[in-house]
Amino acid sequence: MNLFAQFGKSSVMYTDDNHGYLLPYRNDANTASSTAKFAMGQAPSKWLLASYIPTKDSIAVGMLNRNQTVRSNIDCPAREFDASISSDKEYIFGINNTISAQNVKANYCKRPSETSILAECHASGAAKYGTSSYTLWFIQHQNRASVAYLDGHAGLLMRDKKPKDGTFPFYNFAP
Repeated sequence: MNLFAQFGKSSVMYTDDNHGYLLPYRNDANTASSTAKFAMGQAPSKWLLASYIPTKDSIAVGMLNRNQTVRSNIDCPAREFDASISSDKEYIFGINNTISAQNVKANYCKRPSETSILAECHASGAAKYGTSSYTLWFIQHQNRASVAYLDGHAGLLMRDKKPKDGTFPFYNFAP
């Protein structure tokens, strides 16, 4: 959970440094652009939070590859690649898909202490969660998922308390 407390605080610092705008999935619509950076699942040079949480290596943050033997010092050491997925990569941390693409300011958020921004996820397509194809991860931590919230705090969400995808306030900034 310590890491997710850092994620929460870093996302608040990002918001403060970017005129109140919440952390996006990516900062540039053109993913091939040399300036495109992402919230998770990228090498440190392409990671939006790199200036807030420096890494000690060049390995992608929040992503595992099939048969990977070395991982980023930020990634959870207990997390293993899920061989049942059809891809050669798996995102293990993600950003809330419901709000990350909306280019919204933090002051629009009605309940920031209950709205998630980053969490442990299980996805092969992108480092996101909040829709049926991008889901939270409950295998570790005694059926709980680590979550960072918009107000900067972090916590563990019990599997049986998981809100329905897209609902307010966990996934959405306003009802």
